[in-house]
Amino acid sequence: MTRKGIGLAALGLVLAAATPRQAQAFCGFYVAAATGELYNDASQVIIARNGDRVTLSMLNNYRGDPAEFALVVPVPPGIKKQDVKTIKAELFAHLDQWSAPRLVEYWEQDPCYIPRPLPTKMMAGGATRGSSKGDREAKLGVKIEAQFTAGEYDIVVLSAKESNGLETWLKQSGYNIPAGAAPILAPYIAARTQFFVAKVNLKRLAEQQGGAGSTKKGLFLSPLQFGYKATGEKIGLPIKLGMINGKGTQDLILFMISMKGRFDVSNYETVKIPTDLDVPESMKDKGKFGTFFLKMFDRELARKKGQAVFTEYAWPSGWCDPCSADPISAAQLQELGMGKMDQNYSPAFITRLHARYSKETFSKDLEFTETTDQTNFQGRYIIRHPWKGKIKCKNPVRGRWGGQNGGGGVGPGPVGIPRG
Repeated sequence: MTRKGIGLAALGLVLAAATPRQAQAFCGFYVAAATGELYNDASQVIIARNGDRVTLSMLNNYRGDPAEFALVVPVPPGIKKQDVKTIKAELFAHLDQWSAPRLVEYWEQDPCYIPRPLPTKMMAGGATRGSSKGDREAKLGVKIEAQFTAGEYDIVVLSAKESNGLETWLKQSGYNIPAGAAPILAPYIAARTQFFVAKVNLKRLAEQQGGAGSTKKGLFLSPLQFGYKATGEKIGLPIKLGMINGKGTQDLILFMISMKGRFDVSNYETVKIPTDLDVPESMKDKGKFGTFFLKMFDRELARKKGQAVFTEYAWPSGWCDPCSADPISAAQLQELGMGKMDQNYSPAFITRLHARYSKETFSKDLEFTETTDQTNFQGRYIIRHPWKGKIKCKNPVRGRWGGQNGGGGVGPGPVGIPRG
């Protein structure tokens, strides 16, 4: 029997490479972003809350043979086939690029220039940017609650009476569970949690990706999404299970979507990353911005002794300033679980959170609280070019910053950030 390697990282995800793009900004030029490419093995999760409906999307960072892949996630009871689907990885790449901490370049405007009125704030639409088997299960106290397919995945939803029985069932079914899983599974079972188990159907995977002949090369795994009805104000994300086979620290990038406002972590401190720092022009040199940002993040994390989650971006979905990618559209929000929206929809509020943790620093699963705070925040690092021209007026106004040549427009092409 083939033994499936089980994906138990922080929901078993992978980062999507995001290519920096040039975009118009209100008052400056976007140069580059510290995207998920900085975090080599970062997991990415999108959690959207719309009323009592929560939709969780997971991007997979499994890099081995798809035949060896499986994913186990603790989930609320009641998940059915209609609640589960695969989505496009490009949604993660777009969110990552749009919300990433960014290096921007501003020029001091002519001190004698009389500015025109500022343009009306971009509206939300985003168009401006953008034995018998049954006997065995009964004996082990395991019950298959649902069984179906989604994309290339074969999925079962399980409930269990005790963790040893669940661990035994998974092993007997061909899943290579890491040692020590039962004690970690036990609290979820005690809380009447069910378990979402997905493995790859190699034939369907190859058919979906052009009939590729190899099951090991040239194939990628689609992000999985499932939704459920929330039973309280807080939203939980199980990360302890993923630490069983995690090595060292793990990076987790979370995109939290709400119609109300910002999300905070309720059981760990939530801290905003340092922002609006002036940096030298040499920061545009290849690799320098990435190195700078990672060192700064390491320093801030050390100040909190590794026990904090950092806000890197908090902004309405339909606009940006400066823009590192097109705003998030109504169609994309609908795909991520926010329901059907017309062209005049109110923007959702998106919070980007970054956690770096280990078994030693995070002993609890993450819990999130949805707030009504819609204060804009971004990690922004600024290269400034002082005015060097002649000043021909009596009352010059210094310190007004914008695009090159006096506008809000475009400077040199964007600088790519390599993997850190």
